[in-house]
Amino acid sequence: MARYEHLPVYKSAYVLSREVYRVQEKLPKGLRYSLGSMAFESTLRCVKGIVYANGASSKSKALNEVALEIEVLWTYLRMLYDFKGLSKGEFQLLSERLNEVAPQVHAWTKWEKGKANQAKKAQEPQAKS
Repeated sequence: MARYEHLPVYKSAYVLSREVYRVQEKLPKGLRYSLGSMAFESTLRCVKGIVYANGASSKSKALNEVALEIEVLWTYLRMLYDFKGLSKGEFQLLSERLNEVAPQVHAWTKWEKGKANQAKKAQEPQAKS
């Protein structure tokens, strides 16, 4: 089993999940069980995707799903802010936490694509022989 606890992206996503949960508990009832719940579940999907990506031989699919989930989470957070569920400070904090995760996922995806391209190039001369 691949270890994931040491990954900075995992740590950042885990902290984000905790922060979203903490904020969700304070939301008004109407938002807590709708957007708040969806936002928290979205963070859990991000954490789960990072764990899956770390253990997979081909990480691209899992990383792409995490990247898409991050975009969905941005939308949830923005809607919570617009509906006055989040204060400006809470929105800034969660945005900063999400800004820690998103670039790391992007960099990991870029690294994985480069690794796949190198493997593909290494196989091309063998195929021509």
